[in-house]
Amino acid sequence: MEVRSTLKRYAIEYTTGKRSLSECAVPGVRWSSLRRVLVTTKKYYDAKGGQGLFKSSSLLEKKRAESRFWLETGIRWPDISSEV
Repeated sequence: MEVRSTLKRYAIEYTTGKRSLSECAVPGVRWSSLRRVLVTTKKYYDAKGGQGLFKSSSLLEKKRAESRFWLETGIRWPDISSEV
């Protein structure tokens, strides 16, 4: 459970701009999987205010990255929607 809380904290801090991507390494989690889901999560929350096709495609990309992260690591990506 400690890994999930670290992932959630890093995701919130990266999405809000308080932490750079290079500072988000988590021991025991593959960097490529983590980087992919962090970048797509940030893109989604940056585009969240927008409308139309880009908003829906960024949500789809975010969900796809979260699913792939879960399949590759066995760790479900934490929900950060209430904190961002």
